[in-house]
Amino acid sequence: MIDVPELSPLDRADASLSAAAAATVADALVPRDRSLPVALARVAAACGAGADRSTVERVETAVAAFEGYVRLRAASLDPTAERDVAVLASDYLHARAYEAIGGASVACPRRLALYRVLIDGSDALARRFFERSAAESTTDDASSAAALAGVAGELGATAAGASRETATAFGRYGRALATALDRVPSPGPRDAVVRALSGAEPPDGADGADRTRRASRPDPNLDRLGAALDALVAADAVDPRVRRRLERATRITTERGYRDDG
Repeated sequence: MIDVPELSPLDRADASLSAAAAATVADALVPRDRSLPVALARVAAACGAGADRSTVERVETAVAAFEGYVRLRAASLDPTAERDVAVLASDYLHARAYEAIGGASVACPRRLALYRVLIDGSDALARRFFERSAAESTTDDASSAAALAGVAGELGATAAGASRETATAFGRYGRALATALDRVPSPGPRDAVVRALSGAEPPDGADGADRTRRASRPDPNLDRLGAALDALVAADAVDPRVRRRLERATRITTERGYRDDG
């Protein structure tokens, strides 16, 4: 047996995992400072009065675990994958996501709302994975990443005590952002978007945007992203600090929202 790297300082890994499952869990976890879903949850949790640090940590843990679960489930659709280990590891991460929410220092109604967001997201993703499995599709599915980003944004806003309308708007923005970023041909802009959402200053004054290159044709994904941002900006719960992060992330995505694919 080996230890699994901790998802959060608040909880410990389950030492009962086999070495193979533990290694699979570790490989599935994205470093938090590079995770788009975690960054979305973090910025959403800062809306309105914001969530306390302990609650934000729990939500980030839930999102990190849920992201690992989604990655493993998607990978298990490959018929050459070691499915038994992948399913075991993904089930572990799925449970860890719920465990993290259960430990959040919030009132029962808000905890129930967090569970509801996670349950709805799990259900939508499970149905999507079933459809892909039935179709014997092993191609990367951008809709799964978009659904994950939507769940992350909604979880963060819900943890902050935002209204249902604001939480839904954060979910819509997360889905639109992930979908638009899927069209960007290199990881650079994605990394810059994560930094922007986290409030980090761009290195050497650069923000990952390339103002000399824009979408060569109208892109409905970018239109949806702009509309989702407008809806969030209009929400009273989104303060200027959060709004600036969202606007910068959107600008980076929009100005790099192209593919050289003709």
